[in-house]
Parts: sequence; C-alpha cells; structure tokens
Amino acid sequence: MSELDKGAKLKSPDSFKGLVIIVIVMAHIFLATDRASGGVMPPYLQALYLGLMGFFIISGYFYRSRRGFKENFLKRFKQIVIPILVATATLPLFMYLYLNLLGYGLSFDDLICSIVWECGFGDPFLPVGGEIVDTSLAIVSYGNYYILTMVWGFLYFYAIADRVIDDFRKTFAAIAILLTIAVVVLFLFPVRIPTYPILGLMGASFMLFGAFLARQNYIEVMESVGKKKTFYLFPAVGLIAGIGMCYILPPGTGFDMYVFGDHGAFSAYPYFIEASLMFLPIIFIAYLLTKVSVLFTVLSTVGRHTIAILLLHPVVLKVMSAPFYEIELVWIMPSVAPMWFKLVAGVIAIAVCVIAGHYLGKLLVMIQGKLAKE
Repeated sequence: MSELDKGAKLKSPDSFKGLVIIVIVMAHIFLATDRASGGVMPPYLQALYLGLMGFFIISGYFYRSRRGFKENFLKRFKQIVIPILVATATLPLFMYLYLNLLGYGLSFDDLICSIVWECGFGDPFLPVGGEIVDTSLAIVSYGNYYILTMVWGFLYFYAIADRVIDDFRKTFAAIAILLTIAVVVLFLFPVRIPTYPILGLMGASFMLFGAFLARQNYIEVMESVGKKKTFYLFPAVGLIAGIGMCYILPPGTGFDMYVFGDHGAFSAYPYFIEASLMFLPIIFIAYLLTKVSVLFTVLSTVGRHTIAILLLHPVVLKVMSAPFYEIELVWIMPSVAPMWFKLVAGVIAIAVCVIAGHYLGKLLVMIQGKLAKE
C-alpha cells in the first residue's frame, strides 16, 4: 500500500457517521412510530439500520496500540461517560418540568423512572424481547443504551486488542469467542442485563473487525479507488450478500432489547455477519458522497456530533411536538403527526443537536482543562 497517501485525512468516516446517524434519527421518527406497521421495518431497511454497528467498526479501525489499556480507556471514558452524566443530571428534570408546564400532570415517579432509564437500569432483567413495562412520558434515553454499550465494548476491546490484531487468525478467533460468550449468556439468562454489558461483547466484536480492516488499509484503498477498479467488488458483494441474508434471517431493530433475529441468542452470529457485510457498501456510499462538497460538509459536520445527537434528539423532538400533539409512551414522536411535520422536526432536531454538541463540547473541554490545572 506504499502508493497511498498516509498523511491525508480520511473523509469517509465522518461522512459515514453523519449519513448513518441521519438515517437512524429518521428511522426513529418515520418507522418506529408507525402504528400501522407495528414499528417493524422491511428487511432491506433493517439492513440499512445495521449501519448503526458501523460506529463500533470505525472505532476499531482507528485504534492505535501506542497507548496502553488505561490511557485508551480513560480517554474514551471521558469522551462518552461525562456527556451521559451531564445528560442524566439535566434532561429528565427538564422534560419533567416542560411536560408539566404543558399540563401533562407527571408525577415524581415519572421523573425517577426517567432518571433510571437514563442510567441504563430501565426495566432491569426484562425478558429478552419482552414488552417494556416501566415507562414514563419523561423518558429521554433512546440513545443511551448504545453509548453505554460502547463503554463496555471499549473495555473489552482495549483489554485484548494488542494481543490479537496483528494476526488475522487471532482476530477472528477473538471475535468468535466474544460472540459465543454473548450467545451462551443470553441462552442461559435471556434477560436484559442493566447497562448492557452483553451488548458490549457484540460491540467489541465489531471493533475487532474494524481493526482487521485497518490492517488491510481498507478505507485508504477505497479513497484511492481510481487506482484499483477491482475494489468495487467488495461493496457490491457486501450489498448483495448483506441484504440477501437480511431477507433470509431478518436481524430486526431490537438491538437494545438484546434481539438479533428470530432464532434467540444464536441470531448473534448472523447478525454480526450481516452488519459487517452492510458496512462495506454503506461506507462506500459515504465515500461517494464526499465527492459532492455541500453534502460532505453537511454529513461530516453531523458526523462529528453523533453522541450529542444520540443523547439529545428525543428531547428536541418531544419539545417540538408536545405543544401540538399528545405525547405517547415509548414512541419518540406522536404516531398521528403528519409526514411533513415529522420531516421538518427531524431536520430541526439534527440541526439543534449539532449546534448544542458544538458549544457543549467546547464547554466540557474548558471545564476539563480547568480541573486538570487544579
């Protein structure tokens, strides 16, 4: 790969993150709130939804072994856990007060329920795939499960990465072991464990796959695809095989409920393969979009604020819709809201989250800097 410009900044990852998070937010708005379809996506959309696993893959791709376990994990811990703590301390109370101001009449129990969900302890030990019981209109933690999963994923990944990533056989053996541990635990104890440590095993598996791709300089080669026309074969095969598998073994969209398909815990294996296959065409589409400067600017800007969007978009959407429509339990937006309202609300929510993420990020950096000096 000596002909590749190693000094050039890769554009595709930020574009990928922006593209996927926009798709996820819109899927929450248009599909997960569609009562008529029961909130169930068709298989081809389930395949696109698997792009969410790409955040794990990207994280593994940019892993560098120069740092030790402690330094790597503490860096990620500060990036991820501090925003969760801030969100937990502020968002449930804000939503509770806001909805009561509008006359929803929420009780103190609703506030406590929202805080519990924000911390990853909502409906603890609920049977896998079971219907959510303990809920509240004040709940705003639609994306927290994923961020908590990332924390666990980084913990597992950093503990083993340096021991396996230099040998592809060890890498895939580690992936198989992590997936098998998740399968065995869920087979023996088919319940949602608080804070999502089992999902973290899945996340670490995808991170290892990302580290494998990095050893092949996959994204670097992709961004110099003009020199290697045969490269188009990889995203093409990934797209056909990934969508084909999703029709045969639908992965569903219940990752947060520990549901990876229709075959119980064993669905974790095809789920990993499907998501890994779908990463190849989605990252390639993200690369093609970098060729359009306006789209790249939008996607890369959005992609740099994915944590803020995951944490804040349910709040922004509820704030916009509550004065006009009755907020419903579980659903992120009222199912009766017209399509135009959902679309406008989605665009505004993403924009607000990006702006908030930008300034809140600066504020957190400033606070961390002052604490470090002290």
